[in-house]
Amino acid sequence: MKKNLWELIWFRAYADLKSEASRTYVGILWWILDPVMQMGIFYLVFGVGLRGTGRTENFVQFLLIGIIIWRWFATSVNFSSGAIMQNRNLVLRLDIDKWVFPATLILGNAFKFLIAYAILIGFLMFSGMPLTLHYLELPLVLVVQLTFICGMAFVLAALVPLLPDLKNVIAHLLQLTFFLSGIFYEVDDMPEKFQWIFEINPMVLLIQANRAVMLEGQSPDWLPLAVVFGIGLVLVWAGVALMRSLNVVYAKALQAA
Repeated sequence: MKKNLWELIWFRAYADLKSEASRTYVGILWWILDPVMQMGIFYLVFGVGLRGTGRTENFVQFLLIGIIIWRWFATSVNFSSGAIMQNRNLVLRLDIDKWVFPATLILGNAFKFLIAYAILIGFLMFSGMPLTLHYLELPLVLVVQLTFICGMAFVLAALVPLLPDLKNVIAHLLQLTFFLSGIFYEVDDMPEKFQWIFEINPMVLLIQANRAVMLEGQSPDWLPLAVVFGIGLVLVWAGVALMRSLNVVYAKALQAA
C-alpha cells in the first residue's frame, strides 16, 4: 500500500509539472527563465543600481541565497496548505491518506527549486566564489528544510478544510515571516532586544546554514539544524495524524462547501 501511495505521488507530481509546462509557450524552459529573471532583477537593483551604498561587498550573493531558500519554503507551504481543498473531488471519491495531496505539490515544487538552486550555485561560481568541500554538506541541509516544509504544509493542509479562512491568513503570515528571516540583513545587526524573534524562526537557521557554506566556505551549525529537523519530524507526524483523524470530518466539510 505504501509503495502504491509513493507511486501515486510521483505520478501526480509528474502530471502536475507536465500540465504546468503545457500552459506556457516555452514549456519547462520557464522553470529556468523564472529564477534567472528573478536573480537578474536583484542583481541589477542591488549589484548595479545600489552599488556603493554601504552594503557588504557580497550583498547580492547574500541576498540571492536568502531569496531562493525562502521562496522554496513559502511557495511550498502556501500552495500545499490548500491541497485537500483543491482536490475536493478526489478526496470525496477516493479513500487514501490525505497527506498524499500536499506531498504531491511539495515534490513538484522541490524539483523546480533544485533547478533554481543549481542556477544560484552557477551564479556564485561565476561571481568568484569557488565550490568547496563543504558543499557536500548542503544535501543534508536541504533534507532538513524539506522535512520542515513537509511538517508545516501537512499541519496547515489538515486544518484548512475545516477553517477555509486560514488560507488567507497563511499568505499574510508568510509575508510577515519574510521580513523576519534575515533575507535582507544580518540578524546580528538587529537590536539585541529583538534578536530572540529571529532566533526562534527556523528559516533564519536554514538560510544561515546555506550562507555559511556558500559565502564563507564553512560548515553550518548542525546543532540548531538538528533541532529544526526534530521539529519538522514532529510536525509531519502531527499533520499525518490530524489528516487521518479528521478523515470523516473532511467528507462532511467538503460536501457542505
